[in-house]
Amino acid sequence: MKIEKFLARHYELWPTLGWRTLEGQRRRFETIRKLLSPLIPPLHRTRYCEIGCGLGDLIPWLPNKAFYSGYDQNWEYIQFCRKRYSDPAHQFTLFTIDPESLDLASEISGRHELPDFIVMSGLFSGWKKEQIHPFLETLVGCSVGGIVFNLLMETEQRILEGDTCFDREEIRDLITDISYEREVTDHWDELLKDVTVLLKE
Repeated sequence: MKIEKFLARHYELWPTLGWRTLEGQRRRFETIRKLLSPLIPPLHRTRYCEIGCGLGDLIPWLPNKAFYSGYDQNWEYIQFCRKRYSDPAHQFTLFTIDPESLDLASEISGRHELPDFIVMSGLFSGWKKEQIHPFLETLVGCSVGGIVFNLLMETEQRILEGDTCFDREEIRDLITDISYEREVTDHWDELLKDVTVLLKE
């Protein structure tokens, strides 16, 4: 299958979320980079782990020579990523992302070196709200620097489509619940109607 047809078919899967518009993707990835860049020591070759890597679109936004491990439960995406990114520093693994299992956390923490950061962009759009906090807690301690993820704010269209989205109070409560004594940075994007959260280790 040609890359253009594959991309076109993939990006039609979530038309209401805005994850795959070029502008939306640019803004989200720029936010992730902005949040993480101050935490990266000079000359450090950073290790990133992305859960729900999709087609690996985050990789061009990472620092040069960064190590990257992507997990997804779609075999077609994993195959595509392995062809798209042939650099040995980029690894893609087929793995069931089960919100009620510790298997993924064990897989990540069991690697030779922990990632500096775990990234989840768009992962929670189809999850139940009550699954998100426990899943995040399983990942605490699985990275050196922290976990970054985003959540969708409520809009009329998202509610009608059944997407997992939150009102502002729910988002603030979730951030408070997961923070404990850990430092949290959040970025609210009023144009995209989502929030990106960095939970530092």
